[in-house]
Amino acid sequence: MTETKPLMAQYAAIKAEYKDAILLFQMGDFFECFYEDAEKVSDVLGLVLTSRSKSNDAPPMAGFPQKALDDYLPRLIAAGLKVAVARQMENPKNAKGIVKRAVTEVITQGTIATQEELLSKDKNYIGCVVINGKLVGVAFADISTGEFKFYEGAIVGVKELIEQLKFKELLKSTKDSNNYTEGYNIVVQPIDDKEFSLEKTMKVLLSHFSVPNLDPLGLTDYPLATTAAGLLLTYFNDTKKTEPKHIVKIEYFNPRHALHIDPTTQRNLEIFYNLKTHRLEGSLLGVIDETRTAMGHRLLYEWLSFPQTDPQELNMRYDIVEYYAKNNALYQELTTLLTRYPDLQRLTSALGLGRIHPKHLIVMAEAVEKGISINTLHKDLHGITSLDEEQTSSLYKLSQKISAAIVISATRPTFITQGYNKELDHLVELSTNGERFIKDLYNKEKVTSNIPGLKLSFNNVFGYSFELSRIQSANAPEHFIKKQTLVNTERYITEELKQLESQVLSARDQLQILEGELYKELVTSLQQYVRALASLGQLISFIDVLLSFATSALTKRYIRPTLTTTERTLKLEGMRHPVVEKTVSEFVPNDLTVDKESNFLILTGPNMGGKSTFVRQIALLQIMAQVGSFIPATSATIPLVDKVFARIGASDDISTGKSTFMVELSEVAYIVAQATEQSLVILDEVGRGTSTYEGISLAWGIAQYIANQIGCTTIFTTHFRELTDLADLSSKFINYKVNLKEENETIYFLHTVTKGRSDKSYGIQVAKLVNLPKEIIDTAFEVLESFEKKALSVEFKQENDNAPKQENNKAVKEGQLDFFSAVQPQESEQSKKLRELLEDVNPNTLTPIEALILVEKMKKELDEKE
Repeated sequence: MTETKPLMAQYAAIKAEYKDAILLFQMGDFFECFYEDAEKVSDVLGLVLTSRSKSNDAPPMAGFPQKALDDYLPRLIAAGLKVAVARQMENPKNAKGIVKRAVTEVITQGTIATQEELLSKDKNYIGCVVINGKLVGVAFADISTGEFKFYEGAIVGVKELIEQLKFKELLKSTKDSNNYTEGYNIVVQPIDDKEFSLEKTMKVLLSHFSVPNLDPLGLTDYPLATTAAGLLLTYFNDTKKTEPKHIVKIEYFNPRHALHIDPTTQRNLEIFYNLKTHRLEGSLLGVIDETRTAMGHRLLYEWLSFPQTDPQELNMRYDIVEYYAKNNALYQELTTLLTRYPDLQRLTSALGLGRIHPKHLIVMAEAVEKGISINTLHKDLHGITSLDEEQTSSLYKLSQKISAAIVISATRPTFITQGYNKELDHLVELSTNGERFIKDLYNKEKVTSNIPGLKLSFNNVFGYSFELSRIQSANAPEHFIKKQTLVNTERYITEELKQLESQVLSARDQLQILEGELYKELVTSLQQYVRALASLGQLISFIDVLLSFATSALTKRYIRPTLTTTERTLKLEGMRHPVVEKTVSEFVPNDLTVDKESNFLILTGPNMGGKSTFVRQIALLQIMAQVGSFIPATSATIPLVDKVFARIGASDDISTGKSTFMVELSEVAYIVAQATEQSLVILDEVGRGTSTYEGISLAWGIAQYIANQIGCTTIFTTHFRELTDLADLSSKFINYKVNLKEENETIYFLHTVTKGRSDKSYGIQVAKLVNLPKEIIDTAFEVLESFEKKALSVEFKQENDNAPKQENNKAVKEGQLDFFSAVQPQESEQSKKLRELLEDVNPNTLTPIEALILVEKMKKELDEKE
């Protein structure tokens, strides 16, 4: 117990500084946890709880080998835990008393940095939010790659931005009551409000980037973003216990400069994951991602999250993709160079943090050599920002330094190359050939002393010694020093033997110490090249994504779209759904033309006919075109849009008490509030969550509002065939239908979409296809027949051409009819006769006598009916 008290006192002192973290406490070759930490770690990792003694008050303990840290740490972080790693800071052999220990790193969801610890190749953002009234400053970074960006603007939409960027961790003030992470799995780290000082955080930024003021960073006019960025850097310094030298720049990020795709639309279109499986497979990203590197994968993910709106940038990407596709030799060479290319960005991060493994330095050197070759292939290619001579020279120097210093060999006890340091080479010799050196000394003494009976002995207490018999001891040389007397023998040492033994026995420890010092010096000297490494990482990721697009063009029959910025005509010929076509044996392509005058498409047709597939593929092809990808079609003219909205499918939100219909209307309300004339809107079966008449009324009103007040390209699927009458009342609307073939009350889906309107919904026929009982089908047909005897009369509210876009419906002309007139019952014979009596009557010229005669005729007609 006396030995454990100082140790546990040391543990308690360190734990007191990191109360909110799991403390991994190094003890020799193990990391141990105690008390509640041990119980949490045991639960997450499935480790057995033990204790250091058998006493009843012994604290619970759980641990794992030090070499297993990279395996266990991601699991602890994934469980939402914050982990502080306390390592031994000195060799236990040299320690006086308790070994010194200190926390060398704190790891959270957003500060995982090294390759072994990362759970995926995706981005790993941590952000910081600073608010002031209705303004917000946001800074976010991926410490595993060195990416660092900021934004400042209106607080509206910041929650959506956080979800789009998929923050893993968020720093905010203890006084900030806003809930930015509701419904999201994001770890929130409250920061004391007094730390939100512009002066203090600005100093952190200026020091880190070595600049005199904020101008070079682009932060001069963004005080809130400056505070957020400075706090984030401070958090990195505090958790990593070192400066993140691989963060070499900070960039302004403005989501308004990108095609806006809100999180709901991302889910509905299955851009990043399949809605059924929640996996990458079956998503747009899963299909078009042909990248060879983790860096390329991350960049493609970013492009899909925030597609381009700049036609010059997009056409430049198209040009490069086309160039790759047409130049087979270049395509093949790049494919070879990028295959199994390492994650250079995360290797650079590990180097910048000073935590890179020697074997990863060798991987880095090989990656740099490949990268220089890739850069050379793009020297004269327009649109590719290749490395300049200074950057290339820096990378050559880095590669040469690594090659000169590091070697991984099973026969060499160190990873430092032979010849790199003479003292180290000597220690290597001693540690590997020490016993041979001692035997050589023994053989020399045997010859010089001319004593044939001289022996070499070794024991754990006295070490090496020369041994002579009692008789021969009289002939012992003068430089022999008596060490031990036994019954029949005498043991001796010499100064040379003593010195050599000391060197041999301590060589391995000294080797490790010197190896560590030399390696630290090497890593520090290599950190000067992180900026060139970052540039190479960006170049490789950019090339990888465009080469991925070329692969899709070559293997999936994708074509280059034609972008328009003035004409609002969307014309797609032979278009295919990029995901669905991978899962069916023969996908049926379709055509579509929507122009500015007729840009509201109403699509009718039966369930299972392909309506949802048709509308989804329109949105997906738009997004693909605006990331720079070729698309699955035979011909495509696509106008650039500023936003894409997709209201598809039925879902409720039990946690907030919202029904399916409420969720649907909330999404539609968001769309009509945010859409502009340059947007693309996909609405799938809006209004189906309530009664038929109310559903038609809402769908009619929504369609009219979008057509009149917004004027954006809209694809609207519906089972309400009454809505097709809109095309008769306004040229803005155009009808398309899903075609099928009907034989003997059985339908066959053709999956073709053409202009026109469906005459039936075929819902009961679809019910037959899934083998509902015949009694249900027969009853349904009977009820349908009775309903179809009723007529529904709807009048379209004419648009007010003078009303501004997005204005309230009050701007519509006075006296204009409402969206939807009352339902008119079928006219009876009696009503017909009464109407005939009144048809030619002019109330303004009718005399009292004529009025009485008319009333008498009407009364007579009613009496006869009775």
